[in-house]
Amino acid sequence: DIQDHGGQASTYSVDAISREDLDLVFQKIKQSHGGVDIFIHLVGGFTKFMALEEITEKEWHEVLQLNVTSAFLATQTIEPILNDGARLVYIGSIAGLGPNPHAKSYMPYGVAKAGLATMVKYLAKDFGHRKITVNMVSPGTTATERVRQLRGDEALEELANRNPLNHVLQPEDCAAAILFFVSPQAQGVTGINLN
Repeated sequence: DIQDHGGQASTYSVDAISREDLDLVFQKIKQSHGGVDIFIHLVGGFTKFMALEEITEKEWHEVLQLNVTSAFLATQTIEPILNDGARLVYIGSIAGLGPNPHAKSYMPYGVAKAGLATMVKYLAKDFGHRKITVNMVSPGTTATERVRQLRGDEALEELANRNPLNHVLQPEDCAAAILFFVSPQAQGVTGINLN
């Protein structure tokens, strides 16, 4: 789509929890495009809900790796090629605030997203001297294909009925929040978690 509209775009495949893979990809980006002005970390999730007694140590570590460690490794690896004034946006979740009182919740995922929210605050402080902003968008249940499979359309409608706007959150809603954080209007906003 970007190329069809006259822009330039490249794609790269990367293992988000491999520092070596990340380093190779970011070096390719540097060679092709120079420094980075906007970085959006959109890696995360989990595969299924489990009761506390069913969560294995392996499952716990995998969920934290995917949701927090991947963000740490990517940020640490991309830092040398970030331009001053760059914008960093991480995708969190309302789950980072605690369990949903109206729907199934998954503790390892919530704990991971809470950790990510704290990491964003530390990064905002660390990058501030370079005028780099660091923010986070934490949507509630969003009607992506994966979420529709995980929760079902009926559950999404029930959740919508419990919020003030009676709205099933769409991916476009999240994109609009991200767009704000990378826009000139947000040049003085950093360390924020927009729920």
